[in-house]
Amino acid sequence: VNNHEFASSNYQVLRREDFIDSSQSLSDILGQINGIQIRQISGIGNPVSISIRGSSAKQVQFFIDGQLINDSQFGSFDLNQIPTEQIESIEISKNQAIGTGSTPIGGVIRINTYNPSDDSNKVSVALGSFGYQELNLLKNTAFKHHSLAFGTTYLASDNDYYYLVPQSFDNPSKSITEPLKNNAFEKFSLFVNDSAQIDQHQLRLNLTYNKQDKGLANYQNNSPENKSNISMDSLRFGLQYNWLSNVEYIDSIELEYYNDRKDELYLDSLNGSQKNTNDYQTTKQHVGIKPSFTVSSFTFNPFANATENIFTSFSTQNDKPNECNGISACDIEAKQEQINLGARFSWQSKSLPLSSYLLANQLFEDNSSVALNQVSPSKEQSKEQYNTQELGFNYGDKKLKTSINWSQGVRTPTLYELFGDRGAFKGNDNLLPEEAETYALSVKYHDTISSMSFDVSSSVYQQSIENSIVAIFNSSGTGTYTNVSNAELV
Repeated sequence: VNNHEFASSNYQVLRREDFIDSSQSLSDILGQINGIQIRQISGIGNPVSISIRGSSAKQVQFFIDGQLINDSQFGSFDLNQIPTEQIESIEISKNQAIGTGSTPIGGVIRINTYNPSDDSNKVSVALGSFGYQELNLLKNTAFKHHSLAFGTTYLASDNDYYYLVPQSFDNPSKSITEPLKNNAFEKFSLFVNDSAQIDQHQLRLNLTYNKQDKGLANYQNNSPENKSNISMDSLRFGLQYNWLSNVEYIDSIELEYYNDRKDELYLDSLNGSQKNTNDYQTTKQHVGIKPSFTVSSFTFNPFANATENIFTSFSTQNDKPNECNGISACDIEAKQEQINLGARFSWQSKSLPLSSYLLANQLFEDNSSVALNQVSPSKEQSKEQYNTQELGFNYGDKKLKTSINWSQGVRTPTLYELFGDRGAFKGNDNLLPEEAETYALSVKYHDTISSMSFDVSSSVYQQSIENSIVAIFNSSGTGTYTNVSNAELV
């Protein structure tokens, strides 16, 4: 777990022992945290939306290790993509960045994946209602200079719970409560982690593979002819290298590389005569460097990273390619290139329990989109740069901790918001980023009475948001995104 001097009621760490034996998903765990709201349709495998202190899901940054998982095309992420058996710890920041990087509007969820150092073996089985079954296998072997961990998870559920169907397939004139059809979910996950340390050199490799399939129930009539589903394959590779310095003033230099590939296939087949498909392919590459310097009571962490996201869509109607005619959605290739340059300055008093930090980041963004099935395709492009910054002061002893934070964060427009689908939903490349200025005060008290430990925490925050991005539609049903007036949260 990263060491953060701003630890307060605005920042929380859940360690493996806090959740590993609870048989909960990540969304279940996060839903118990004060200030976090989880929205999910009933049933295993359905989409999950997260909100921190009233934010939208797009305003929340979701990291796995050091990689930002948010999709550049739609801004979304699968909160339950990683099984809890493969999680070492969960870091939650409700308004500021974790460590380095761009300051968000809606907080940060960071998952640190399983990275053991001792020999261990674990097998767990869980069974539940509506055909729920889960099998987890985990093995770690420690060698002289490195440890190798392997894990796999199989999860399945029929999801055939009872539902009030408005127009039953057997009797359309009546609303009948009956088991849902075509709502099953199946997922297979594989995880490999190898960590090594030789003298001053630390190296970590991790590989994650997910394959899942989810039936899409017809909630209107629960038709047995419905074959609609979503299938997904994803492969993520990460490499982290850390040089621990013995040179004065230089603490370490960290290098990181991540590669993520995902293929999502949406099949729309409500009856035997209809078969529409949408194949979404996403690739993401990330490389970064983060040195650390310490002089007296000051720590300086400059950082630089570059990320490339490519999104491609392929669509068919009854096995025929979609026409790009300005009405139906076009097949597109959208690309986003980002460069983050910034630094974090930290100070820790040597005589008082007082610390402070300053984080500044400059984001350079290059976006483009082109229709693949258009007769004379035109490339749309947008180049922007954004600044974020935050400042924090912390004072506290073993019992009482107080934290004051100020931040200016942004949520940049997604590729879909900028360029649309070239059909009935038009883009708006003049969109401004959502911007927020946040003030937060938090107090946390810890004490022990009669061998019983207890914590009391409270926080107050004010956030002013400008240029909120919303969808609007004209009388003919054509839509686009635009910026609207300001909002304030307290």
